[in-house]
Amino acid sequence: MYDKPMLSLDQTRRAMEAMLDKATQDLAHPVAIAIVDDNGDIMDFARMDRCRKGPQRMAMRKAYTCAISGQDSKDYAARMASQGHAGRRSGGRDRVAPRFRGDLGRHRSQRAGRRGR
Repeated sequence: MYDKPMLSLDQTRRAMEAMLDKATQDLAHPVAIAIVDDNGDIMDFARMDRCRKGPQRMAMRKAYTCAISGQDSKDYAARMASQGHAGRRSGGRDRVAPRFRGDLGRHRSQRAGRRGR
């Protein structure tokens, strides 16, 4: 039987709390955080008060793009830059992020979303 590792609800919530604890140290820059599974489907999402729509959408796009590509965001951005691409266009305009910088936490086959600024 195939046993695919995945984040539990408890792990997802603990990851979100850890990221929010760090993010709330700088209230002048409200952020959004998305956690997705390896298919890019949302597992958890949070945004700080006064977080604009752009960072919210970017958090979702970054998490989805990295999950689908199987790479951390730093690796993905470096690969896109080395190929001269401004962004990756698959999965629809509302799901895929343009080229970005940053890093993501990883749990085996899953990606925890990066906070968008």
